[in-house]
Amino acid sequence: MQIEAIQERGNVMSINRRLMLSASWLRTYLILPTATALLIQAGCGLLDEEDRPTEAHVRLDGIAYTLRLPSSFFDRQGSLDGTFEVENLSGSSFHATFSNMQQVGWELKDRRGRVCTSWPIVVSPALSALILEVGDRKVYSLSGSFADQQGNPIPPGSYRLEVFLLRKRTPRLALDVALE
Repeated sequence: MQIEAIQERGNVMSINRRLMLSASWLRTYLILPTATALLIQAGCGLLDEEDRPTEAHVRLDGIAYTLRLPSSFFDRQGSLDGTFEVENLSGSSFHATFSNMQQVGWELKDRRGRVCTSWPIVVSPALSALILEVGDRKVYSLSGSFADQQGNPIPPGSYRLEVFLLRKRTPRLALDVALE
């Protein structure tokens, strides 16, 4: 099976090269032929499920947010594990206040965008704060079961995990995961 995939990937690359050589408008507008080949491969289903990313990054107002998972595949009888990192790369202090003790939340959504499970389930009502001086970093550990709010197991399938700070105007980082 791996040999066939390699051959298929080779065919896509050679098709891509032929297109670039035969069509002048492709040479003019095609900046990254390798990226195009990967898009063609993804569209043809040639990329393995193992090629799913396990990290998501975004930078907003000098603050870097990073979501890391050990894998994009999880045993639904096991638990969700990962980290969410907030790093201050700006030139000034970052202060965030929260209306409860939990500072990070996550939602696991199905393909239709419906929330299957989320965290926190119970909110501890007490004020908390996140203060990051320039260059400081805070790493949150993510952990939770693959059960809905009623305790029923979530069925196997593809889902989207969104992780975020529990305050307004902060980004939601998302990764696709599979439950087996």
